[in-house]
Formats: sequence, C-alpha cells, structure tokens
Amino acid sequence: MKIIKCGGSSLKKFDDRKKIYDEIKKMNESVVVIVSAFNDSPYSTSSLKSLLKQNYTYEMLQELITIGEIISSIRVCNEMLNEYIDATLIYKEQIGIFVETSNKMDQITGYDGKYIKEAILAHKVVIIPGFIGINQNDRIVSLNENGSDLTAVLVAKMLNENDVYLYKDVLGLASINPSISRNYQLYKTINFDLMKQIVSHGSDILQYEAINFALKHQINIHIQHYLNHNYSSIITSKSNEKVVVFQIYNQDIFIDGYNNSSTIENILLEKNIKYDYILPCNNYLKIVTSYKNEKDIIIYLHQLYLKGVF
Repeated sequence: MKIIKCGGSSLKKFDDRKKIYDEIKKMNESVVVIVSAFNDSPYSTSSLKSLLKQNYTYEMLQELITIGEIISSIRVCNEMLNEYIDATLIYKEQIGIFVETSNKMDQITGYDGKYIKEAILAHKVVIIPGFIGINQNDRIVSLNENGSDLTAVLVAKMLNENDVYLYKDVLGLASINPSISRNYQLYKTINFDLMKQIVSHGSDILQYEAINFALKHQINIHIQHYLNHNYSSIITSKSNEKVVVFQIYNQDIFIDGYNNSSTIENILLEKNIKYDYILPCNNYLKIVTSYKNEKDIIIYLHQLYLKGVF
C-alpha cells in the first residue's frame, strides 16, 4: 500500500493532476491519496478565509476553510473515475481524526480508520480530504496550517504503514530556500529532531505537528516533487547525513545543523560585514542584524558553505 499526500500546488493544473493519475494507474498496489485544497482556486484556504469579515467564531472559520479540501477531493475522485481508475471517496464524517481545539487544534485525541480500511478492501484508490478533524463539540475543524501533512501520517498510523509520500512543488529539503538562491544542496535524509528545528525557524516545507507525530510512531516522511521523483528527502530516525540549512525568519538568520560561531564571526569580520551579534545554540546559530542586510549575509555564507569553507 502507498500513502500519498498531494499538496495544493501539485493539484492546481489538470495536466499535472492527469500525470499523477497516470502514475497511480501503473502502481500494483492499493493507494491512499490525501488531497489538499487546490492552490490559486476560489476554494483555496486563503481565498476562503477572505470571505469572512470581523464578526465570526472560530468554528465558523474552520467550517469554511475546510470546504476547500472537500471540494478538491471530490474533484480528484471524479476525475480518477473518468480515467477508469477504481477510486472511492472518504467523506468528512468518515475520516476518523478527533482533536481538541481552543482557538486552534491543540491536540489529537483519537483516530479511527474503520471506514478507510473498509474502502481499501473494496477499491484500488481511496481519496481522503486532508486538513480535517472533528473536535470535542462534534464540529469540523482544521488540523492547523499545512494540516494535510498531519492527515497523511495519521492515516499511516491507522493503517499500520511506516512510510508516507508528500508530493510538493519542491525536489526535497534544500540547504537554502530556492527563492533566495538557485544554487543549493539537496539532502537525502534528515533526522526528525533537526527537521523540527528547521521548521520552527521558518521553513514551511512540512508541518511541525506532523513531524512530531511521525517521530512518536516512527513513520518515515518522504518529500518529493509531484512530477520529478528522481530526488527526494526522507525524514527518518535513521539519518546520519550532515544537514546544514540557511534560513531567514523574523528578519534573523538561522543556520541549522551548524554552531561554530567563531568561524562565522571571523568570516563576517574579514569581509567587514555588519551585524549585531551571533547567538550559538545546541545545534544552530542565530545571527541578529539590524542593518537590513540579512539576505546579503545569508547568500554569502551559504555560498562559502557550498564551497566547503566551513
């Protein structure tokens, strides 16, 4: 069995969805597809959020923003059926993810894969809307931002599977955000704790809660491009690969996986690059600068790292 979560970017164009369907057709195993809301559509999360103004409750907002995943999953199931794929849809009441909420999802309180297991026995492909849980008031709520990642690992736990595949619009985890520099290193494996740190310092490649749940239940998370599977990054407990990631978050620079502050201080001093201070922590450095030059600093340091200077 293969569990695939398709992100909103991978689903926004029909031609790209068709390529994913063709790939699934060739698989000689059952497939579970967790669906995010299509990006750049009237029912993307951001589009739906914009419909509410001022006076609304938390649960009103949650009911609204989860509609995107419901519509998208119905469309995907319909398109697969029209491609003669034996697919079926899990409806929102059948997903089986139970949570406690306040003004966000606070914790998972339970999960029940009864309907999903029954569907897998009867069909090759099972389509599940991501992002959706049921709270203590029996209301439909979201699993927080990027919550479809969490849906994927929860479904893996329900089905006793050890791997999930997240189809995204990136090739994997890069040493720097590709929007900052197109020259970067891709990593094959990352351990869970470092991945949590990277996400807490600004990366939106994966949801923090999903990493936590996967770590607790030892579920490997594969991040790969939805069309190009030649590269991928695996978040796993078995990683010994050296991973160093450069990020800008809240106007500060974080170098995750590296903590030799004296080397960085000497580099910046030699080039007369201004900054305020460097804070060394257990497995990362934080560079604070008030000179509005954080992008110049991070690009320069990242280039030196790729050259093996440190």
